[in-house]
Amino acid sequence: MSVHAVAPSSQRGRAALTLLTADQVAQVLAVSPHTVRRMADAGDLERVHIGPAGRLVRFRSTDVEALIGPVNDERPADNGALGTTSDHGTVRDANGTSG
Repeated sequence: MSVHAVAPSSQRGRAALTLLTADQVAQVLAVSPHTVRRMADAGDLERVHIGPAGRLVRFRSTDVEALIGPVNDERPADNGALGTTSDHGTVRDANGTSG
């Protein structure tokens, strides 16, 4: 996936601004490009218009990251509420009784 990094004159010396296409955002969010456009229409994701006519549309990677929120690699502990399956296919609940 190719990503466009742009450093506007007002941001020279700072980190480059990374702009993504709707297709790239869709890959990151595991949705369709149409869903990305609907999110932008709804105001959930801000568009960046490029060019004199503003016809090219991109999305800031920071806005996409903010949409995702903080990534938590820790998974919740399995409390067995749904039950577990033994090696023989018997389903047991959290108390260990089969059902």
